Amino acid sequence: MLEDGDNLEFADDSLKKDKKIILPLVKDFTGILCHVDYSLQSDKEVVLAAVINDASNFRFADDSLRKDKEFVLDALKKVGGGDSVWIAEYADDSLKKDKDFIYAAIVECGDNLKFVDDSLKKDKEIVLAAVKQDGSALEYADKKLKTDKKNCSRSGKTIR
Repeated sequence: MLEDGDNLEFADDSLKKDKKIILPLVKDFTGILCHVDYSLQSDKEVVLAAVINDASNFRFADDSLRKDKEFVLDALKKVGGGDSVWIAEYADDSLKKDKDFIYAAIVECGDNLKFVDDSLKKDKEIVLAAVKQDGSALEYADKKLKTDKKNCSRSGKTIR
């Protein structure tokens, strides 16, 4: 019955709580974390497996996991690259103010600068790291840093 992840939303609630059933499904099918029981949306193993398979699943992770810096950093590194924007966007706001977390996020993808707290968009070290990873990240920097010649030369963009 549950060989196809598309059927999960129609399954009995008892099946949606069964980790032995859910874990293989989140590894094989995209976008189904939203259909599992809430108790499994806070299970680190289930959520990490779902996020590695489909980073957009992170938006359905329990708030407790989105606040867990160690867990979020692990997910960020395992997803990596452009898909890490899902992690950066849906991480708890407290992490978006955490310079160490943000640095790790922008090293994976400079565009993660889009999701950081405005105070860190003014941080020259953070902005330079983001622009070094992806020149287009300059778009999300504070206006004052966009006029900095060093930032502009690293981004390869001309600011007018």
